[in-house]
Amino acid sequence: TEVTLREDLPESARNNLEMVKSSAFGLLTLINDILDFSKIEAGRFEIVSEGFNPLAILSDLKVMADTRNEGKLEINFNVPKDIPKRLNGDYVRIKQVMINYVSNAIKYTDKGSVNINVSYDKIDEKHVMFLFSVKDTGIGIKEEDMAKLFRSYSQVDTRVNHHKEGTGLGLAICKQLVELMKGEVRVESEYGSGSIFSFEIPLEVLDWSRAGELDNYKYTENEQEKETEVFVAPDARVLIVDDTKINLTVAKSLLKPTKMQVDLALSGEKAIELIKENDYDIVFMDHFMPGMDGVETTTAIRALPDAKKNSVTIVALTADAVSGVREELISKGMDDFLTKPIIVDDLYKILNKWVSK
Repeated sequence: TEVTLREDLPESARNNLEMVKSSAFGLLTLINDILDFSKIEAGRFEIVSEGFNPLAILSDLKVMADTRNEGKLEINFNVPKDIPKRLNGDYVRIKQVMINYVSNAIKYTDKGSVNINVSYDKIDEKHVMFLFSVKDTGIGIKEEDMAKLFRSYSQVDTRVNHHKEGTGLGLAICKQLVELMKGEVRVESEYGSGSIFSFEIPLEVLDWSRAGELDNYKYTENEQEKETEVFVAPDARVLIVDDTKINLTVAKSLLKPTKMQVDLALSGEKAIELIKENDYDIVFMDHFMPGMDGVETTTAIRALPDAKKNSVTIVALTADAVSGVREELISKGMDDFLTKPIIVDDLYKILNKWVSK
């Protein structure tokens, strides 16, 4: 769909494809939720901390809330002006929990308001307790159903909510994620009047200066999650290695706007043959393949006598994104890591990083 949407299409076909793309991302989110839950259960889930501006997350959350709401409810954000400018934590997972809470509040509230509150308590000179809550005027939860809330694959009050889609996995994952971040989730509810879902997590403070007001927030250059520019590099040569023809076709099509010279290999053995014959700027290497897998192929490439060929940039292509796999593949001689299914923006980020200017 990504590739076909680039073409000159009739409006009805474009609209249909946009729906297909949207549905595909919905399915991908669902699959990722199930995989996340499995990884947490297996003890193979990794919390990755990095510096972030809390207003960057809240700004994205505001856009998401407005899009999901479609003018149905009054949505209010209450954020202290003196919230620290830079915090350290797994902002991807913090944002995931926030989005889940706000999406649920909008989904289960038919009229009234959703109030999103952020605050913090100073723990010491280097840490705060970050507090986030969502209060809605929705249907609320019966006391006897409260215990079911954070159970996996369960939805409460299915008689009332039978028209609301969901897997019943979201809150179970939220609870586990918050607890992995050494935090705590809470819920207060009155049936018929609404609910308050909240969490608190301890975070390190990297910059105590004020982040400012959410309404005035603008992404700075290094925070903006904008689409990476597509560059044109007709002299660059790329090798894609994958044992599935569809994956090769998709990857090659995604690279078409770059005008790069793209070669394809269906096996590790074929990849080595092509690398011996040609000079590549970057190689995308499938992890799991019959015969020689991606690691064995990489090891063979690194052992070639030609210094230019044995030092080629190799990026792992894998659907296996559990904790430790990235580090393991890089320790085995690969330079970077790209998960499947390939997201276009991630692909271009890799190219911008590794292909010589």
